[in-house]
Amino acid sequence: MAEQTDLFSLHGIWVTRFWVDGVENGTIPHDNRSLMYGEGVFETLRIVDGRIPLLETHWRRVRSAAVQLGMAISIESAELFLQTIDLSSLQWLRLQWSPRSTGRGYGAQDNVAYCQLLAWGGADLSHQSGAVKLVSLTTQLPQRSFSSGLKMVSAAEYSHAAAELKGLAQDQQLTDGLLLSAQGDVIETTRSNLFFIGSEGIVTPCLNDHGVSGVMRSVVIDYAKAQSWPLSIRPVSQQELGSFQSVYLSNALMGCAPVTQIDHHHYQDSKHYDLQSLTRELGFNND
Repeated sequence: MAEQTDLFSLHGIWVTRFWVDGVENGTIPHDNRSLMYGEGVFETLRIVDGRIPLLETHWRRVRSAAVQLGMAISIESAELFLQTIDLSSLQWLRLQWSPRSTGRGYGAQDNVAYCQLLAWGGADLSHQSGAVKLVSLTTQLPQRSFSSGLKMVSAAEYSHAAAELKGLAQDQQLTDGLLLSAQGDVIETTRSNLFFIGSEGIVTPCLNDHGVSGVMRSVVIDYAKAQSWPLSIRPVSQQELGSFQSVYLSNALMGCAPVTQIDHHHYQDSKHYDLQSLTRELGFNND
């Protein structure tokens, strides 16, 4: 691990290194639009033995974000950056693309010049162990219009939800919190996507108007299709939680993990659909 200097915390994970456009400990410009207006998108990459197993899936979502938001993003520059650092010393990286400014104000986004690339990295990722217990939060996810499914820098609803969860977790042994829409549909947790298993097979919530379409979620969907497993992508109401036998979390840092409890509902590992096999294949449990 690199020498830990000037540590600070990002989403509960200790950060040890930071880069601005490939320059370690570089200076963020005063007109950085991620800082000023919350503009930009990011990806959190898991590193296993010096490689990034889900890299191409991450790039696919970044390219989609560039088109969806009209941002000038250079994947090539990001790939060159990855080649310049020692990935074997890291377990994760956060890459964030921030639009450059042409002046002052909301309308001064430079859509021609490539976005600034900010990066954080660390080598102290902990594994989820023990029972995974979720609780329904009162924080609701807003309906998205232009940024549907993307990992946006501006995410006040997730910060608010995390604060709510922190308050509840002081009295209960909670792993994460369940996020709903205003219509009462289950969307995701504060950190992960969801897969439910019941009589119709595998069900994952539809994310057309809410939430983040995670990279690991995409991998699980493709894997289920390749295995010819029955899969439905549809709205899931909170009232349905008691009808499922198994529930799994998925994200790009941990892979897939079985949920033991949501509120007063209890679940068991699926005997028919081994979603954790993906985690093993990707090597996420090896380090």
